[in-house]
Amino acid sequence: MNNSLIHFVLVVLLSVSSVLQAADLKGGQVIGRHIFGLVIDYKGDPALVDERPLIYAPSGSIQLTSSKAAYQVSSIDQVVGALYMTKLSDDNGEPVDTYPLDLEPISGLTHPSPGTKTPWNSVLFSEVNPVDAKKPQAFADIYKPYFKHKVEQVNPYHYGWLAELSLLEAEGSAKVIKNYAVGRLFAAHVLVMPDQQSLYLLDSKYSGNLYLFIADEKGSFSKGSLYVVHQKGNAIKYELMGEESALRVKFKLKKIKFSDLFSVHNPESGQCQKSHIYISTVYGEECLLLKNKNKRYAGLFDPIRVSSLMGVNDFLPSVDGMEYDVNSNQIKFYAKGQVKYISSLGESTEPSSQYVIKRLQ
Repeated sequence: MNNSLIHFVLVVLLSVSSVLQAADLKGGQVIGRHIFGLVIDYKGDPALVDERPLIYAPSGSIQLTSSKAAYQVSSIDQVVGALYMTKLSDDNGEPVDTYPLDLEPISGLTHPSPGTKTPWNSVLFSEVNPVDAKKPQAFADIYKPYFKHKVEQVNPYHYGWLAELSLLEAEGSAKVIKNYAVGRLFAAHVLVMPDQQSLYLLDSKYSGNLYLFIADEKGSFSKGSLYVVHQKGNAIKYELMGEESALRVKFKLKKIKFSDLFSVHNPESGQCQKSHIYISTVYGEECLLLKNKNKRYAGLFDPIRVSSLMGVNDFLPSVDGMEYDVNSNQIKFYAKGQVKYISSLGESTEPSSQYVIKRLQ
């Protein structure tokens, strides 16, 4: 046994011994065949930093039930994130087995949110921390453990999308996709409306943006239209950010760079060249020019910058959560646990949905 493997085994044993007396689903606990909370890399091996494995507690868990078994789906909210499936006992609901999901087909996850269960028994996860595609090396340096420290394999545009976990009944397992048509939104909060086509996404931490995605088909986010919601005077406005299929966006994702979307320079005393527009976002102060060649994709790949270029401001400053009230057909926005705004919903032809915000109170 080599020194690295010995070190890994020792660390795992120490982690396990420190948590066995605690509650279930703690980082490092051995459940069935695996160590819960151990982050794996794109090859399925333990992700290592300085020869040490990454083992974390879950940030959130949701139960899913198939015809064969009940599971607890847990997210690991870290730079190199993970999703765990834990099988629960039919008798007492205790965990009997656990395993990390293979995320290599979607290039892994970074900072996945606690999940949101859909009416069709899947779970949605946002990647909530903005990844600046203008500075790809900065993200590559911290995400490289997922790719065995091969920084050239890290593409910042692979992160920020809405991931979806679905059970595979026949195989007794699960798969994860990224809903590329929805947009790279870094949304901390997600609401699926009763029509199973309208989806509200709130970035409460960074841009303050509220987005509405309307899918072409029920129960599928593979194609549709993305809008950013904002207030103009007393009116609620919806600005179209893009309408694409996941397949087309995924194809574009393979080769796109920041410089394909924008021309950029630093402002001088708050001033920009005549061709560029000054914006200030979570990415800092910039002078940007949106390039025509890939303009149709820019709102999906970099919605924070594009919405700022459009003059869209924070939808509701200081809001940190939202929920849908089915009885009143309203969305309630929260700040520090208290309802701060209530939005009335109604039908609209553009955007085409029964659940469009009409007014705030």
